Amino acid sequence: YAEGSNSNDLIGAKNNLINSKFFSPNKTNKYIPRILITMGGEDPDNLTSWIIENSAGILNSLDVRIIIGAAHPDKIKVRKKTIKHLPEAKIFDSPESLIEHAIWSNIAITAGGMSAYELAASENALIGIAIESHQIQLLESMNVRGALEFIGQYDYNTKKKLKFSLRKLIDNPINADKLRRS
Repeated sequence: YAEGSNSNDLIGAKNNLINSKFFSPNKTNKYIPRILITMGGEDPDNLTSWIIENSAGILNSLDVRIIIGAAHPDKIKVRKKTIKHLPEAKIFDSPESLIEHAIWSNIAITAGGMSAYELAASENALIGIAIESHQIQLLESMNVRGALEFIGQYDYNTKKKLKFSLRKLIDNPINADKLRRS
C-alpha cells in the first residue's frame, strides 16, 4: 500500500477473517485418519475428480468426505469417480459452511484459498495443491513454515507427490501432528 493512503491495516484477533468456530475443534481420535477433500468453491479443472482417482488405493479403506463447491464445473463427474473409486466416501454438495467438516477431519487435501487457512485453524494436517497461480505464494509460505505439505501447482506430475504425502501423514501420525501444531 502506498504511504499516506487513506487505508487502514486491520490486524489482530478482532479483525480475523476466520470464523472463531474453526479454532476450537476439540479433535477426538486424531490418530484415526479422517480425510477431507475440498478444492474450494470453483475447482475449474476438476481437481477433485483427479484426487479421487489417484488416491483411491490409499483412501478406499478410510473415512473420507468430499466437498463439491457451488461453482464446480462437473459435479456429475465427481459423483461418478467417487462411486467408482471411493464408494464409501460421503459427498457434500455446496455445504453452507465448512466448519463441521473441518472439525470432523484431521487430514485435508485442499487448494490455496481461504479454506487452507480455515482447515489449518481447525488443526488439520494439510496437503496443498495450487489450482490457480495466485495460490502458490500462500501454499509455499505455509509449506516453509511446516504448516502443510505443498505438492505443487496442479499438473500430472503431482500424482506421485500426492500419494507420497498421503502415506507420510496416514502411516506416521507424528508427521501429521507436526503439521497440525505449526
